[in-house]
Amino acid sequence: MNFWWCNQSSDWSLERPENVVCASDLMLRLNYRRTVGEVKAGDIIVHYKKPRIVAFSRAKEDGRHHEELPLVSGIDYGSGWRFATEYHDLASGPDRSLFINDLTKFAQKDYAVNPNGTVKQGYFLQFDKAGLEAILKHVKESLPSWMPGRTDVPPLSNQEEKETYQEGEECSYFANRYERDPKARAACIDYYTPICWVCRTDLGELYGAFMSGFIHVHHIVPLSQIGRAYEVHPLNDLRPVCPNCHAALHRKGAPTMEELSAHFRSK
Repeated sequence: MNFWWCNQSSDWSLERPENVVCASDLMLRLNYRRTVGEVKAGDIIVHYKKPRIVAFSRAKEDGRHHEELPLVSGIDYGSGWRFATEYHDLASGPDRSLFINDLTKFAQKDYAVNPNGTVKQGYFLQFDKAGLEAILKHVKESLPSWMPGRTDVPPLSNQEEKETYQEGEECSYFANRYERDPKARAACIDYYTPICWVCRTDLGELYGAFMSGFIHVHHIVPLSQIGRAYEVHPLNDLRPVCPNCHAALHRKGAPTMEELSAHFRSK
């Protein structure tokens, strides 16, 4: 997963309804426009429209060049780069004054922000997870489940409210163990994504592709404390956690999951 920064202008009113990011190549300077063609499906984009963040989005496909771009809200962009993306608009996105100083420490060549605290001129620029996390500290509204660094819990749909699975049936072999329903595990990971709820680690990003999608699932109330079969709600009762945080949560005297999460957010 890569991260990008998109400086939006008045043309966003054309692209946003179409759920695309689009860059014509009929320009003199293309350094920060051809970057639209470097996007991969699943990449996260921060959309900035002076003076605030107006949306986040997740690319639904790889960016690519078109000799003739599809019309954008009826407007002909000519040739250029484009990809479809899943937008999440912010009702009241954070003003740049809140986060810009934090971003300067990450400034480097082609980065979205200059060392002097100004936003770099250009359309589509490199960004990173650390910069995104600096912005998310100032976002006070709900975010989609695919958003890295998300600290809120999205509202459940009617179907998700009703879905429960049977777990915790005790059976004996050499010791007691408690049955776990793989469907509950899969539903939890699908909803929250395979990113640690506590420390926000993406094991695929940390270790490489062979660990992509790998994550443990933690019961907020341990099955061993319940000691009987019960209906587990995969979104209310379970959370994805990395192996380290999972071990920490099961240590004697460990803080709660929320307390441990707050510890990481305070760093």
